Amino acid sequence: MYGFISRFRSLLALILPLAFFVAYLLFFYVHVVDVRVDVVILGEGVVFIDGQLFSSNSTLTFRLVKHGLIGFLEPLNLRVEAKPGRGWMIGGILFNNKTCTGGVVEVLGDGVLLVDFDRVISISYPGDLDFAGLDLDGDGLFDFIIEINLWNTLSAGGTANMTFNLDRGILYYGQCLWDLTPKYSEIEVYGYPEIWCGNKPWNEYMALDSSIPIPDRVSSLNDFYVTLSYNLSHNSQLSINLAVESWFTRDKFRFTRVFAGEVEVMIWLYWHNLSPAGFKIDELIVPIEVDGEIVNCTFEVWYANMNWHYIAFRILEPIKFGVVRFNYASFIEWVYEFIGDEFRNLYLEDVEVGVEFGDSTIKTVVINWILYDFSLQYTSERLLKS
Repeated sequence: MYGFISRFRSLLALILPLAFFVAYLLFFYVHVVDVRVDVVILGEGVVFIDGQLFSSNSTLTFRLVKHGLIGFLEPLNLRVEAKPGRGWMIGGILFNNKTCTGGVVEVLGDGVLLVDFDRVISISYPGDLDFAGLDLDGDGLFDFIIEINLWNTLSAGGTANMTFNLDRGILYYGQCLWDLTPKYSEIEVYGYPEIWCGNKPWNEYMALDSSIPIPDRVSSLNDFYVTLSYNLSHNSQLSINLAVESWFTRDKFRFTRVFAGEVEVMIWLYWHNLSPAGFKIDELIVPIEVDGEIVNCTFEVWYANMNWHYIAFRILEPIKFGVVRFNYASFIEWVYEFIGDEFRNLYLEDVEVGVEFGDSTIKTVVINWILYDFSLQYTSERLLKS
């Protein structure tokens, strides 16, 4: 018996190192794969691989690190950028003003990489373009416009970027700005980075492929639900809000300004160290859905005469992140009762969602905002019940 145990131990002593060596090869061994790839871009653009800039038309040899014979490749990050107003082609598909990012999924051999790309549209400050249109269904019409919209910023150091992922339907906004100088020192905010649909009456950009038929007269519209799913972070002392905004004008398509008697409506779902213009005149309790539960939320109602009527509904308990759903009529009925019958004939121009910020006492302004969902659901009920 002792002899058998001794032989077993000797055999085990030989097998265990071999087993550990095989396991090392299969799972822990690190080796390098050299791959040659032809990169061709038709049009103007640039290619980045792991942050290194390459020419747009070249044959590249680079190294992939593989962990284990049956393990995984370390991700190789590729980014292809189009110059503003230009385009590039890959696989016969034309992309205009889009940036693609992706990681290697599989190496198929020299000259061939299988890459999983997300198509994104990106705008930056400083930069040539402050806005971009989103055609989500490929019908040639914009569903939304994204806009960095630092409308009251004369100058600033740092950068801001807004990126919409077309494959995931997610909007990302990040900024780190410092030494901001306002255009109008008497105005407390610097900008309103946003996404919107409809016809914004301050510029000539239109997104008319919306799920609601705007612009149209208030009297002709049905009610609709607004759904937002978002997460927001910022400087602890920053003055900021996250708000839905709409403009109501006498013309169906307005491009330059608003006039006396017309209306701006804001619905503040989140705010910090910031008050609306004017003064508080009322309170309104509105049932809204927050993370799947109906909550009776109290909104302060603020009013200011800014040549036009400015009306802001500021939620009493701010919602910094989550999924929020509410019907628009809950707020528009109050506006109608306040403004009077002339409000019925105004055109609802647009529906906007953005983060309004400002504070001259903070040297560096940092905002990170992710909008996972912004959707509008048209109903069969009239917008104005009375």
